[in-house]
Amino acid sequence: MGNIIIYGGSFDPVHNDHIRIAIAAQKELSGVLFFLPNARPRWKRPGVAISDRIAMLRLAIKDLDPELFKIDESELEAEGKDTIYSVDTLHQIKAKYPKENIYFLIGGDSVNTFDDWRDPDAIAHLSHIVYVRRKGQSIDMDNVKRYRMQEIRFGSTLGTSSSLVRSMKSYDIDKGVRDYIEEHRLYYVEKLSSIMSKSRLNHSISVARLAEEILISNHIDHPEKGYFAGLVHDIAKDLDPKALKSLIYRDHPEFIPFPEWTYHQFAGESILSHEWGIQDEELLSAVACHATGKMGMSTLDKVIYSADKIEPTRGYDSRYMIEAMMGDIDKGFRLVLEENMKYLASKGYKIDNALTAGAVNQYLKGE
Repeated sequence: MGNIIIYGGSFDPVHNDHIRIAIAAQKELSGVLFFLPNARPRWKRPGVAISDRIAMLRLAIKDLDPELFKIDESELEAEGKDTIYSVDTLHQIKAKYPKENIYFLIGGDSVNTFDDWRDPDAIAHLSHIVYVRRKGQSIDMDNVKRYRMQEIRFGSTLGTSSSLVRSMKSYDIDKGVRDYIEEHRLYYVEKLSSIMSKSRLNHSISVARLAEEILISNHIDHPEKGYFAGLVHDIAKDLDPKALKSLIYRDHPEFIPFPEWTYHQFAGESILSHEWGIQDEELLSAVACHATGKMGMSTLDKVIYSADKIEPTRGYDSRYMIEAMMGDIDKGFRLVLEENMKYLASKGYKIDNALTAGAVNQYLKGE
């Protein structure tokens, strides 16, 4: 087999930087790379079961060469038991592949704490330690020299982490992994399910999927942002009315005179920015105007506003509006806005806020 590269981690969840690092290491070292999911890592406690993390890892590597990228599930027996240390795992791997060169791939943060690991000298004896650092990351060169570590040069900036994915501050994950998270209600979807009704969450997922499809159809960069904006657009919709008003009085007193049906969009922006720590201004804007619209809407604003009104589970035939959005976002948005105004008029409702009036004046009346 020649060179064997062991890439351990909790993969909670696996993200695209994990895959980029694996590809770079395999290319430089010309070996077979084994992902080694840790069932019970020493330094952290994963948020989901090892079976879920392995299932997501399989999805993330499905398009890679199966002869070069494999998953070693030797630690599965550790689930529910004590921590298995890297040195023990490497002893097992060395016994299984006594003639191969074993490379042990770690991140830059692990380099800096490596001397605190269980029997680091034995790890360095059993394998060649290689590492990848993030841009601008300081590395403990004493550890590099002591344990004869080799750096794998990585051409682009690494900006994703599992914690950022879990908190929805990074969208840089494989779509198959994201779909698994959605289907199994993990991480941020589990969090949403605790504050949304089942029907509200299903609506939000439908909006998320449609928004991404619209952006893809229109060749807009980073369509995954549409998915996540759609997923959280109604995050405040099921709040207790007193809690909802409290957020408006605290963070958006300028909207107190607005009708109460608009409050959830402003409160949603507050929850995402203050409680979830999301600072993506484009996403926050789309949440904060998805019900009313406004003047000067961005592409994402228009897509989330429209997807919310026309997603397929709404219970009426919206196919012509979906088709219009797929073909041209600006034209499709104007159609959706016009149809929504017609619907409201048919029910006897009037435009009762300045944001919707501004949208109608700009996009329908050309004022």
